[in-house]
Amino acid sequence: MLALAERLGQGTDFVRVDLYAVDGRIVFGELSSFPAGGDSPFEPASFDEVFGSHWTPPRRYR
Repeated sequence: MLALAERLGQGTDFVRVDLYAVDGRIVFGELSSFPAGGDSPFEPASFDEVFGSHWTPPRRYR
């Protein structure tokens, strides 16, 4: 699983690779650019707005 995660994340500066061992086989979950499911607190809290200001959410999320 580690070798597969390394291959899937190759060429990126950060990616969380979710893989699961199910009945002796590897099952792919997802690739995510956010550690902890994007639920990590910012320290200080004001950085939340600073970092978020660089992205424009798609219209369907506004």
